[in-house]
Amino acid sequence: SINLLTELIFFVMKQESSEQDPFLVTGVPDRDRQKLLREQNIIDKIFLILESPFKSPGDGIAPLARLEQLSEKKHELLKRMCRLSYLVIKLAQQNYRKNQEHIANKRFSFMQNQIGYDILAEDTVTAMLNNNRQLLEEHIKPKDIDVFVQLIRHHRSSNFGGGAARFLRHLSDLCVCNNQAIPHVQELICKIILLDKSNEDILMKTWMKGDDDTIYIQATPDRVYSLHELADLADDELTEVAVLEYYRCQLDLFSRMCQDRQYLAINELSSSLSIDLVFSALSDITLPFDLRATFSRLMVHLHLDRIPQETVNPIELARLWDDIPSKLNLEDYMSKATISSSTASASNGADSFFGRRAASRSDDPSPLAPTLQ
Repeated sequence: SINLLTELIFFVMKQESSEQDPFLVTGVPDRDRQKLLREQNIIDKIFLILESPFKSPGDGIAPLARLEQLSEKKHELLKRMCRLSYLVIKLAQQNYRKNQEHIANKRFSFMQNQIGYDILAEDTVTAMLNNNRQLLEEHIKPKDIDVFVQLIRHHRSSNFGGGAARFLRHLSDLCVCNNQAIPHVQELICKIILLDKSNEDILMKTWMKGDDDTIYIQATPDRVYSLHELADLADDELTEVAVLEYYRCQLDLFSRMCQDRQYLAINELSSSLSIDLVFSALSDITLPFDLRATFSRLMVHLHLDRIPQETVNPIELARLWDDIPSKLNLEDYMSKATISSSTASASNGADSFFGRRAASRSDDPSPLAPTLQ
Protein backbone atom coordinates (compact mmCIF):
# COMPACT_ATOMS: atom_id res chain seq x y z
CA SER A 1 0.00 0.00 0.00
CA ILE A 2 2.83 2.40 0.84
CA ASN A 3 4.43 1.93 -2.59
CA LEU A 4 1.08 2.32 -4.34
CA LEU A 5 0.28 5.54 -2.45
CA THR A 6 3.75 6.89 -3.27
CA GLU A 7 3.15 6.17 -6.95
CA LEU A 8 -0.20 7.97 -6.77
CA ILE A 9 1.50 11.08 -5.38
CA PHE A 10 3.93 11.24 -8.30
CA PHE A 11 1.07 10.41 -10.69
CA VAL A 12 -1.15 13.32 -9.64
CA MET A 13 1.87 15.65 -9.70
CA LYS A 14 2.69 14.38 -13.21
CA GLN A 15 6.25 13.59 -12.24
CA GLU A 16 8.45 10.58 -12.79
CA SER A 17 8.60 8.25 -9.83
CA SER A 18 11.97 8.42 -8.10
CA GLU A 19 13.73 7.85 -4.80
CA GLN A 20 12.68 11.33 -3.67
CA ASP A 21 10.74 11.60 -0.43
CA PRO A 22 7.08 12.02 -1.53
CA PHE A 23 6.51 14.54 1.30
CA LEU A 24 9.06 16.83 -0.34
CA VAL A 25 7.45 16.84 -3.79
CA THR A 26 6.77 20.35 -5.07
CA GLY A 27 4.77 21.73 -7.98
CA VAL A 28 1.15 22.01 -9.08
CA PRO A 29 -1.07 18.91 -9.42
CA ASP A 30 -2.34 18.07 -12.89
CA ARG A 31 -6.04 18.94 -13.21
CA ASP A 32 -6.94 16.01 -15.49
CA ARG A 33 -5.32 13.54 -13.11
CA GLN A 34 -7.09 15.10 -10.14
CA LYS A 35 -10.36 14.58 -11.99
CA LEU A 36 -9.41 11.00 -12.76
CA LEU A 37 -8.86 10.23 -9.08
CA ARG A 38 -12.43 11.30 -8.34
CA GLU A 39 -14.13 9.70 -11.33
CA GLN A 40 -12.40 6.35 -10.81
CA ASN A 41 -13.37 6.38 -7.10
CA ILE A 42 -9.73 6.34 -6.04
CA ILE A 43 -10.35 9.09 -3.48
CA ASP A 44 -13.10 6.99 -1.89
CA LYS A 45 -10.80 3.95 -1.79
CA ILE A 46 -8.13 5.96 -0.03
CA PHE A 47 -10.62 6.89 2.67
CA LEU A 48 -11.29 3.17 3.14
CA ILE A 49 -7.54 2.70 3.68
CA LEU A 50 -7.71 5.39 6.39
CA GLU A 51 -10.77 3.82 8.01
CA SER A 52 -10.18 0.07 7.92
CA PRO A 53 -7.22 -0.30 10.35
CA PHE A 54 -9.15 1.48 13.12
CA LYS A 55 -12.47 -0.27 12.60
CA SER A 56 -13.44 -3.56 14.18
CA PRO A 57 -14.24 -6.26 11.59
CA GLY A 58 -17.01 -7.57 13.86
CA ASP A 59 -17.62 -10.62 16.02
CA GLY A 60 -15.79 -9.02 18.92
CA ILE A 61 -12.50 -8.80 17.01
CA ALA A 62 -10.40 -5.80 18.02
CA PRO A 63 -9.24 -3.35 15.35
CA LEU A 64 -5.68 -3.48 14.12
CA ALA A 65 -4.82 -0.33 16.09
CA ARG A 66 -6.27 2.75 17.70
CA LEU A 67 -5.49 6.26 16.58
CA GLU A 68 -3.88 6.96 19.96
CA GLN A 69 -1.37 4.16 19.32
CA LEU A 70 0.03 5.57 16.08
CA SER A 71 2.88 7.25 17.93
CA GLU A 72 4.20 3.85 19.05
CA LYS A 73 7.18 2.36 17.27
CA LYS A 74 5.37 -0.83 16.23
CA HIS A 75 2.81 1.20 14.25
CA GLU A 76 5.36 3.27 12.37
CA LEU A 77 4.48 1.81 8.95
CA LEU A 78 0.75 2.22 9.61
CA LYS A 79 1.30 5.86 10.52
CA ARG A 80 3.32 6.43 7.33
CA MET A 81 0.54 4.84 5.28
CA CYS A 82 -2.00 7.22 6.82
CA ARG A 83 0.23 10.24 6.18
CA LEU A 84 0.70 9.23 2.54
CA SER A 85 -3.06 8.73 2.18
CA TYR A 86 -3.81 12.23 3.42
CA LEU A 87 -1.11 13.65 1.20
CA VAL A 88 -2.83 12.09 -1.85
CA ILE A 89 -6.17 13.58 -0.74
CA LYS A 90 -4.57 16.97 -0.15
CA LEU A 91 -3.06 16.99 -3.65
CA ALA A 92 -6.27 15.67 -5.22
CA GLN A 93 -8.28 18.67 -3.97
CA GLN A 94 -5.67 21.41 -4.37
CA ASN A 95 -7.21 24.33 -6.32
CA TYR A 96 -9.96 22.01 -7.62
CA ARG A 97 -13.37 23.07 -6.32
CA LYS A 98 -15.28 19.99 -7.47
CA ASN A 99 -12.97 17.59 -5.63
CA GLN A 100 -13.13 19.80 -2.54
CA GLU A 101 -16.92 19.61 -2.47
CA HIS A 102 -16.85 15.87 -3.16
CA ILE A 103 -14.54 15.25 -0.19
CA ALA A 104 -16.28 17.70 2.16
CA ASN A 105 -19.78 16.38 1.49
CA LYS A 106 -18.80 12.75 2.05
CA ARG A 107 -15.90 12.65 4.48
CA PHE A 108 -15.53 15.94 6.33
CA SER A 109 -16.65 14.61 9.71
CA PHE A 110 -14.43 11.55 9.27
CA MET A 111 -11.35 13.72 8.75
CA GLN A 112 -12.26 15.82 11.78
CA ASN A 113 -12.20 12.72 13.96
CA GLN A 114 -8.63 11.97 12.85
CA ILE A 115 -7.26 15.44 13.59
CA GLY A 116 -4.44 15.62 16.11
CA TYR A 117 -2.67 12.31 15.51
CA ASP A 118 0.12 13.64 13.27
CA ILE A 119 -1.18 11.98 10.11
CA LEU A 120 -1.78 15.26 8.18
CA ALA A 121 -5.55 15.24 8.72
CA GLU A 122 -5.58 18.82 10.06
CA ASP A 123 -3.31 20.01 7.24
CA THR A 124 -5.63 18.46 4.66
CA VAL A 125 -8.77 19.97 6.21
CA THR A 126 -7.21 23.42 6.44
CA ALA A 127 -5.89 23.28 2.87
CA MET A 128 -9.30 22.22 1.58
CA LEU A 129 -11.17 24.99 3.39
CA ASN A 130 -8.63 27.77 3.07
CA ASN A 131 -9.58 28.94 -0.43
CA ASN A 132 -13.21 27.84 -0.45
CA ARG A 133 -15.47 30.35 1.28
CA GLN A 134 -18.60 28.29 0.77
CA LEU A 135 -17.13 25.25 2.54
CA LEU A 136 -15.81 27.42 5.36
CA GLU A 137 -19.22 28.92 6.02
CA GLU A 138 -21.06 25.59 5.71
CA HIS A 139 -18.84 23.16 7.59
CA ILE A 140 -17.05 25.04 10.38
CA LYS A 141 -19.03 24.60 13.61
CA PRO A 142 -18.25 25.31 17.28
CA LYS A 143 -17.23 21.68 17.84
CA ASP A 144 -14.55 22.03 15.13
CA ILE A 145 -13.01 25.01 16.92
CA ASP A 146 -13.20 23.08 20.21
CA VAL A 147 -11.15 20.27 18.65
CA PHE A 148 -8.33 22.66 17.80
CA VAL A 149 -8.54 24.28 21.24
CA GLN A 150 -8.15 20.90 22.95
CA LEU A 151 -5.18 20.06 20.72
CA ILE A 152 -3.56 23.40 21.54
CA ARG A 153 -4.07 22.80 25.26
CA HIS A 154 -2.69 19.25 25.07
CA HIS A 155 0.50 20.19 23.20
CA ARG A 156 0.98 23.41 25.16
CA SER A 157 1.02 21.47 28.41
CA SER A 158 3.97 19.40 27.16
CA ASN A 159 6.34 22.38 27.30
CA PHE A 160 4.97 23.79 24.00
CA GLY A 161 6.18 20.69 22.18
CA GLY A 162 4.40 18.66 19.53
CA GLY A 163 3.66 21.66 17.34
CA ALA A 164 1.20 23.56 19.52
CA ALA A 165 1.84 26.67 17.42
CA ARG A 166 0.81 24.75 14.31
CA PHE A 167 -2.77 24.47 15.51
CA LEU A 168 -2.90 28.22 16.14
CA ARG A 169 -1.86 28.68 12.51
CA HIS A 170 -4.68 26.37 11.42
CA LEU A 171 -7.19 28.50 13.32
CA SER A 172 -5.74 31.63 11.69
CA ASP A 173 -6.17 30.09 8.25
CA LEU A 174 -9.84 29.38 8.95
CA CYS A 175 -10.54 33.07 9.66
CA VAL A 176 -9.67 34.25 6.16
CA CYS A 177 -10.34 33.08 2.61
CA ASN A 178 -8.45 34.70 -0.27
CA ASN A 179 -7.52 37.56 2.06
CA GLN A 180 -11.19 38.19 2.86
CA ALA A 181 -12.38 37.70 6.43
CA ILE A 182 -15.06 35.10 7.22
CA PRO A 183 -17.20 36.80 9.90
CA HIS A 184 -18.95 33.56 10.89
CA VAL A 185 -15.66 31.80 11.70
CA GLN A 186 -14.15 34.89 13.33
CA GLU A 187 -17.10 35.09 15.70
CA LEU A 188 -16.91 31.39 16.57
CA ILE A 189 -13.21 31.57 17.40
CA CYS A 190 -13.64 34.81 19.35
CA LYS A 191 -16.48 33.42 21.47
CA ILE A 192 -14.64 30.19 22.23
CA ILE A 193 -11.11 31.55 22.81
CA LEU A 194 -11.62 35.10 24.08
CA LEU A 195 -15.07 35.14 25.69
CA ASP A 196 -15.05 31.65 27.20
CA LYS A 197 -12.96 32.08 30.37
CA SER A 198 -12.37 28.33 30.61
CA ASN A 199 -10.11 28.57 27.57
CA GLU A 200 -8.01 31.54 28.65
CA ASP A 201 -5.28 29.13 29.81
CA ILE A 202 -4.19 28.53 26.20
CA LEU A 203 -3.35 32.21 25.65
CA MET A 204 -0.25 34.10 26.73
CA LYS A 205 -0.94 37.33 28.58
CA THR A 206 0.89 40.52 27.58
CA TRP A 207 1.33 43.75 29.52
CA MET A 208 3.64 46.75 29.72
CA LYS A 209 4.96 48.40 32.85
CA GLY A 210 7.94 50.23 34.29
CA ASP A 211 9.57 53.54 33.55
CA ASP A 212 11.05 52.13 30.34
CA ASP A 213 7.72 50.58 29.24
CA THR A 214 9.06 47.03 29.30
CA ILE A 215 6.74 44.47 27.69
CA TYR A 216 6.17 41.25 29.66
CA ILE A 217 4.72 37.92 28.52
CA GLN A 218 3.29 35.27 30.81
CA ALA A 219 3.91 32.00 28.97
CA THR A 220 2.68 29.78 31.83
CA PRO A 221 1.38 30.55 35.35
CA ASP A 222 4.92 30.20 36.73
CA ARG A 223 6.95 31.48 33.77
CA VAL A 224 7.16 35.18 32.86
CA TYR A 225 9.53 36.73 30.32
CA SER A 226 10.23 40.21 29.15
CA LEU A 227 9.86 40.41 25.38
CA HIS A 228 13.57 41.16 24.95
CA GLU A 229 14.55 38.31 27.24
CA LEU A 230 12.40 35.83 25.34
CA ALA A 231 13.80 36.98 21.99
CA ASP A 232 17.39 36.66 23.27
CA LEU A 233 16.86 33.21 24.79
CA ALA A 234 15.19 31.98 21.60
CA ASP A 235 18.56 32.21 19.86
CA ASP A 236 19.95 29.35 21.98
CA GLU A 237 17.25 27.51 23.92
CA LEU A 238 14.85 25.17 22.12
CA THR A 239 12.11 25.66 24.71
CA GLU A 240 12.18 29.43 24.29
CA VAL A 241 12.15 29.02 20.49
CA ALA A 242 8.87 27.12 20.83
CA VAL A 243 7.49 29.70 23.27
CA LEU A 244 8.34 32.63 20.97
CA GLU A 245 6.86 30.83 17.94
CA TYR A 246 3.68 30.12 19.90
CA TYR A 247 3.42 33.78 20.94
CA ARG A 248 3.95 34.99 17.38
CA CYS A 249 1.25 32.61 16.07
CA GLN A 250 -1.09 33.82 18.81
CA LEU A 251 -0.64 37.43 17.66
CA ASP A 252 -1.24 36.37 14.05
CA LEU A 253 -4.46 34.68 15.15
CA PHE A 254 -5.55 37.89 16.89
CA SER A 255 -4.83 39.86 13.69
CA ARG A 256 -6.94 37.50 11.60
CA MET A 257 -9.76 37.59 14.16
CA CYS A 258 -9.86 41.41 13.91
CA GLN A 259 -9.47 41.63 10.12
CA ASP A 260 -12.09 43.60 8.18
CA ARG A 261 -13.37 45.33 11.32
CA GLN A 262 -14.59 42.39 13.37
CA TYR A 263 -15.56 44.42 16.43
CA LEU A 264 -16.31 41.42 18.62
CA ALA A 265 -12.57 40.70 18.70
CA ILE A 266 -11.42 44.32 18.43
CA ASN A 267 -13.37 45.40 21.52
CA GLU A 268 -12.09 42.44 23.49
CA LEU A 269 -8.41 42.89 22.61
CA SER A 270 -8.04 46.67 22.50
CA SER A 271 -7.50 47.08 26.23
CA SER A 272 -4.97 44.26 26.75
CA LEU A 273 -3.01 45.05 23.56
CA SER A 274 -3.08 48.82 23.66
CA ILE A 275 -1.82 50.99 20.83
CA ASP A 276 1.15 52.09 22.97
CA LEU A 277 2.16 48.49 23.66
CA VAL A 278 1.88 47.39 20.03
CA PHE A 279 3.68 50.47 18.73
CA SER A 280 6.49 50.05 21.26
CA ALA A 281 7.08 46.48 20.07
CA LEU A 282 6.91 47.11 16.32
CA SER A 283 9.25 50.11 16.55
CA ASP A 284 11.89 48.27 18.62
CA ILE A 285 14.77 47.57 16.22
CA THR A 286 16.36 45.06 18.63
CA LEU A 287 13.50 42.54 18.22
CA PRO A 288 13.45 39.92 15.43
CA PHE A 289 12.02 41.13 12.13
CA ASP A 290 9.30 38.46 11.94
CA LEU A 291 8.04 39.39 15.43
CA ARG A 292 7.96 43.10 14.55
CA ALA A 293 6.09 42.27 11.33
CA THR A 294 3.53 40.36 13.39
CA PHE A 295 3.01 43.39 15.66
CA SER A 296 2.68 45.57 12.54
CA ARG A 297 -0.16 43.42 11.19
CA LEU A 298 -1.81 43.54 14.59
CA MET A 299 -1.56 47.33 14.62
CA VAL A 300 -3.30 47.55 11.23
CA HIS A 301 -6.22 45.23 12.01
CA LEU A 302 -6.69 46.04 15.70
CA HIS A 303 -6.08 49.80 15.92
CA LEU A 304 -6.01 51.35 12.43
CA ASP A 305 -8.70 49.64 10.36
CA ARG A 306 -11.61 50.62 12.59
CA ILE A 307 -14.00 53.51 13.27
CA PRO A 308 -13.51 56.47 12.77
CA GLN A 309 -10.88 55.73 10.10
CA GLU A 310 -12.13 55.46 6.52
CA THR A 311 -10.54 54.06 3.42
CA VAL A 312 -9.03 56.74 1.16
CA ASN A 313 -8.55 55.74 -2.45
CA PRO A 314 -5.28 57.26 -3.71
CA ILE A 315 -5.14 59.23 -6.94
CA GLU A 316 -4.12 57.07 -9.89
CA LEU A 317 -0.85 58.51 -11.11
CA ALA A 318 -0.02 55.80 -13.65
CA ARG A 319 -0.35 56.65 -17.34
CA LEU A 320 0.03 54.61 -20.50
CA TRP A 321 3.14 55.65 -22.36
CA ASP A 322 1.31 55.49 -25.71
CA ASP A 323 -1.16 58.14 -24.50
CA ILE A 324 1.63 60.67 -23.96
CA PRO A 325 2.35 62.72 -27.14
CA SER A 326 5.93 62.81 -28.32
CA LYS A 327 5.80 66.61 -28.68
CA LEU A 328 3.81 69.13 -26.75
CA ASN A 329 3.80 72.95 -26.78
CA LEU A 330 1.67 75.65 -25.26
CA GLU A 331 0.04 76.75 -28.55
CA ASP A 332 -1.27 73.25 -29.31
CA TYR A 333 -2.59 72.91 -25.79
CA MET A 334 -4.41 76.27 -25.93
CA SER A 335 -5.87 75.58 -29.37
CA LYS A 336 -7.21 72.20 -28.23
CA ALA A 337 -8.72 73.82 -25.16
CA THR A 338 -10.40 76.50 -27.34
CA ILE A 339 -11.80 73.88 -29.73
CA SER A 340 -13.13 71.81 -26.82
CA SER A 341 -14.86 74.81 -25.24
CA SER A 342 -16.32 75.90 -28.63
CA THR A 343 -17.62 72.38 -29.29
CA ALA A 344 -19.20 72.26 -25.85
CA SER A 345 -20.86 75.67 -26.36
CA ALA A 346 -22.18 74.65 -29.77
CA SER A 347 -23.52 71.43 -28.34
CA ASN A 348 -25.27 73.27 -25.54
CA GLY A 349 -26.67 75.83 -28.00
CA ALA A 350 -27.96 73.09 -30.29
CA ASP A 351 -29.57 71.30 -27.38
CA SER A 352 -31.25 74.54 -26.34
CA PHE A 353 -32.39 75.32 -29.90
CA PHE A 354 -33.86 71.87 -30.54
CA GLY A 355 -35.41 71.92 -27.10
CA ARG A 356 -37.29 75.13 -27.94
CA ARG A 357 -38.32 73.71 -31.36
CA ALA A 358 -39.68 70.59 -29.72
CA ALA A 359 -41.64 72.65 -27.20
CA SER A 360 -43.16 74.86 -29.90
CA ARG A 361 -44.15 71.83 -31.97
CA SER A 362 -45.87 70.21 -29.06
CA ASP A 363 -48.07 73.34 -28.79
CA ASP A 364 -48.80 73.49 -32.57
CA PRO A 365 -52.53 72.69 -33.18
CA SER A 366 -51.99 72.00 -36.90
CA PRO A 367 -52.67 68.52 -38.34
CA LEU A 368 -48.91 68.15 -39.04
CA ALA A 369 -47.95 68.51 -35.39
CA PRO A 370 -48.35 64.81 -34.54
CA THR A 371 -46.33 63.87 -37.60
CA LEU A 372 -43.52 66.24 -36.67
CA GLN A 373 -43.44 64.84 -33.15
